[in-house]
Amino acid sequence: MRTRTLTTAALVLAAAATLSGCSSTGPSPEPTTARPTAPSDVTTAPPVDLEKTNVPCEDGEARISDLNNKEITVPDCAKVTITTSNSRIVLGDVDDLRVDGAINSISAQHVERLAVSGDANEISTTSKADVVDSGHKNVITTR
Repeated sequence: MRTRTLTTAALVLAAAATLSGCSSTGPSPEPTTARPTAPSDVTTAPPVDLEKTNVPCEDGEARISDLNNKEITVPDCAKVTITTSNSRIVLGDVDDLRVDGAINSISAQHVERLAVSGDANEISTTSKADVVDSGHKNVITTR
C-alpha cells in the first residue's frame, strides 16, 4: 500500500512540475478583441473595374436593383429609383431621383427632385435639385 501511495504522489508531483512550466510569472496579456467596423465608419467608392450594364426606362420609370458592383447607364427618364449598392451609375435627365442604396457614385444630368435615404453616396448633377437627404455621409454636388 505504501508503494502505491508513493507512486501516486510521485505522479502528482511530476504532473504539477510539468504543468508549472506552462504558466508565466509575469502579468497575463490583455485579451484582444477585434472591433467590428461600424457602417458609419466606412465610406468607400465602387471598385474601378466594373461590369457594365444598361437599365431601360419603361413607361417613364427605371428601377436599379440587384445590380451591386456594376457600372449602370440609364437614359433620360421621369423617375429613377436606386436600391442597389456599391455601383457607378450614369443617368440622363431625371425628374424624380430616389436613392435608397449605399456607397454609390451617381452622375446625372438635370435632376428636378432628389430624395436620399441610403448612406455614403456621391451624387453629382448639372442642376440644382430640390434635395431631401435623410441618409448619412452623402455628398451631393452640382457640377
